[in-house]
This record gives sequence, C-alpha cells and structure tokens, in this order.
Amino acid sequence: MAVGVVKWEEGFRAYFVKEYQHFGSYKKAMIAVVNKLIRVIYALCTRNQLFDPSKCLPAEVTHA
Repeated sequence: MAVGVVKWEEGFRAYFVKEYQHFGSYKKAMIAVVNKLIRVIYALCTRNQLFDPSKCLPAEVTHA
C-alpha cells in the first residue's frame, strides 16, 4: 500500500523523497511513509473524514 501511495499521491511522494534524502536508505524511507500513512488513516477514521491531499502536502510541493 505504501508503494502505491508514493507512486500516485504527490504529498506522500514528496515525503518519501525527503525521508530518502535524510536516511539515505530506501527501506527506512518507506518505513517512514508507512508510519505516516497509518497515522493519516487513523485520523481519517476517528474523525470520520475523507482524505484531503491539500492537508498532507508539504509547503514546497504544489499541484501541477
């Protein structure tokens, strides 16, 4: 699931790239994405909300 979200969602892709540059390891960066994805899913479920990518995008990432 994390590979798919990194491939298709800009915010998670930017987060993965940032973590990959920080750690220098694909596996560690992907684990960071998994942890973020779990937190996002939990928040969506507990608040009964739909996913809004604008809330997950870092400030430096804009939609093309």
